[in-house]
Amino acid sequence: MKAIFKFSVFALLFSASCHPKNTAYVGTGNAQGPVAFCGPLSDSCIAKGRLAGFLSFPESNANRASLLLRLTVSNTGGNAGRFCKWQTPFETQSGRFLEIRNERGEEVPYLGISVNKVVPPSEDAYISVAPQTGISADIDLFKVYKFSSPGTYTIKYTGELVSNVCVQDSIRFIYK
Repeated sequence: MKAIFKFSVFALLFSASCHPKNTAYVGTGNAQGPVAFCGPLSDSCIAKGRLAGFLSFPESNANRASLLLRLTVSNTGGNAGRFCKWQTPFETQSGRFLEIRNERGEEVPYLGISVNKVVPPSEDAYISVAPQTGISADIDLFKVYKFSSPGTYTIKYTGELVSNVCVQDSIRFIYK
């Protein structure tokens, strides 16, 4: 039985911020709707030729037995872009692509599967993102990580080299 928890997300030094003047159409799965780009619109991501990714927590996390983390992939450029869904929550068998640490710097154990893929990825491993749009997918952290004690945790995306998604900022949360 999972412990009942209170969940708080707060903006600290490393958390993303929303820019309401930079709106785009962002979808979850195939559904799309207008939302604001969240986080800094990084020139270094664009310079690397990568799509920008932003970590956030959906509002649906309050008082639940799951801990959803959302990855939004945004194309702020003028041309269509694509990313590999490997090492993202867009693929159900994606393996480990997050580093989660407590305030003491200890890494939270990963309980999910380890995935070995044939390289290079086939065409069906890629998702296209039209200019000025984006797409989001969620992962339930309680299903793949073992949170053993209350505290402040920092999450860093580590799948950039595989997915071609540039997530510059970490995100922090309090688990009680």
